[in-house]
Amino acid sequence: MYMNTCNWFHPVDIWHSFAWSVKSAYKAAGDDDGGLGSKIGTFFIWLLIPLVFYYIPIRCGLSLIVWAVYGPILLIARLCGVRDEPTLHELSDRHASRGWRQWFRGDYKKALIEYKEAIGYNAENEDAFYWCAEAYAYLHGRNDLSADEYYQKGCECFDSGDFVTAIMELTLSVKKNKENHGAYNMLAHSYIKLNNFGMGVKSLTKAIELCSPNQKDLLSERYQNRGIAYACQNKSAESKSDLLKALEINPENINAKDALEEFEASNWGNNN
Repeated sequence: MYMNTCNWFHPVDIWHSFAWSVKSAYKAAGDDDGGLGSKIGTFFIWLLIPLVFYYIPIRCGLSLIVWAVYGPILLIARLCGVRDEPTLHELSDRHASRGWRQWFRGDYKKALIEYKEAIGYNAENEDAFYWCAEAYAYLHGRNDLSADEYYQKGCECFDSGDFVTAIMELTLSVKKNKENHGAYNMLAHSYIKLNNFGMGVKSLTKAIELCSPNQKDLLSERYQNRGIAYACQNKSAESKSDLLKALEINPENINAKDALEEFEASNWGNNN
């Protein structure tokens, strides 16, 4: 009996194939090293392959025609996809996206690894720092530890050169005690060690706000450090203002004097 070669696949087979193709396309897009446009293109290219080869009726010689037409299209798409190496910011965003996916899967350990990778590529990725701290809290946060104990652990990590983990521990400390100006100060030092001067300034600002006016040496030192952090951001006016404030509070602050002299010698004030 003649077999009809023009039949469609069984609906269940079609659904399974489609589900598989969506999953494969999603994975391919996630592994793509390019930006959002490249990921979207990769997703639809992978999704189109089963649509062409599995979801149309196989008629006489049609598969050969599809190969003959679609093969060169795939080759051209591949050649057009050649691109420069991803930048550090793009690599950071890619790892942060992977961390986000692991977070929603409930795998906080893998999320933490991805967020740390993101920070390694771009220490100014504030979202990566935030979610890294959240993942770290889920894995290592303990209600029986006090703010001071987290602070001590953060200082130990800082002294050992593990500045990212120091930030995680110190973040847990300030969550326990939002008035801990010492923890904010160490947070600032940790961020600055990673060249994240923006977060360093924010933490120093909090440390200054919480510091008692009677602690003149501490307050002067924090204005001095914030002034230097501002200088690293090329914010000359803010830098000079903080250094002058540091000397106003404590005229014997030698480091602030040296920084201010360097400020005047390099004429930073004309750089704004």
